[in-house]
Amino acid sequence: MSSSILHQSVLTHRTAGIASQVQTVYTAFEDNFISDLRRVTTTPEAVGDGTIVSPKLYQFRMVSGSDVRISMDGGGTYPLRLSGVGDVTSLRVDLEGLREKTMFTCEADVAGSLGGTYVELREYGDTQIWAWFNTPGSSAPTPTTERLVEVPLAEDAAAEAVATALATALAADAAFLSASASGDEVLVTDIHVGTRSAASNGTTGWSTGVSEDQAGAASPSLYIKSVGVSQVLTTVAPG
Repeated sequence: MSSSILHQSVLTHRTAGIASQVQTVYTAFEDNFISDLRRVTTTPEAVGDGTIVSPKLYQFRMVSGSDVRISMDGGGTYPLRLSGVGDVTSLRVDLEGLREKTMFTCEADVAGSLGGTYVELREYGDTQIWAWFNTPGSSAPTPTTERLVEVPLAEDAAAEAVATALATALAADAAFLSASASGDEVLVTDIHVGTRSAASNGTTGWSTGVSEDQAGAASPSLYIKSVGVSQVLTTVAPG
C-alpha cells in the first residue's frame, strides 16, 4: 500500500511583511505515520521510528516546558534547538543510499534441474520471498509463510539466461526498487531500508554464496533532551 504525504512549511517576518511558503506532496511506500507526545528531561532520549520501515521526515514541536535540544549523530552533539512553546522544526533524512543490495551468481539449468527450486530473499517486515524457477513440467514449491515469485525459465537455459529471467521477475515485484543482470550475476536492490535477514541460494544448489551490501542498514540515530523538563510532540513520516 502507499499514501500521499503533504509536507508544508511557512516562514513569516511580520515586521517586514515577507513570507515564504513551501508545500511538498510525495507518495510514501507505507500508508501511515506516527505521532507521539512525550515528556523529556535532561537525560537524552532516542526518537523511535515505531512501525515505519523507511522514515523520511521527522518533525519536532515543543508543547510546553524548557528549551529542547536535538541530536542528529546519536547524542554526540546537539546542534538543533526548540526555544519557546510552539517552536517547530522538520528534518528530511537521507536514507536512499542505505537500501540493502543482494547479489546472486546464477548457474545453468541442466535438463530442468532448476525446475521447482528457489532462491530466498527478504522484503518489508522481513517476510521471506521464494523466487522459484518454473521450467516446463515443474511444480511450485509449497510455502508456509513465504511469498512466491515465479521465474519462468526455459529448460537447459545458460547461466546468463537464468540471471536475466531472475532479474526480470524480481524487477517486476513491488518489494524491490530494481533488479538487473550482468552476465551470470543478478543485483537486487530493496525498495525499503531497514534490517533484513540474510538472503540465500535456497534450494538451487548454486556453489557461489550470496553477497549482500548494506545488510541491516538502519535509520539515523536521533536523540532529544530538555534543558529542564519539556513536553515534545514528535512525528515521523514514511518515505
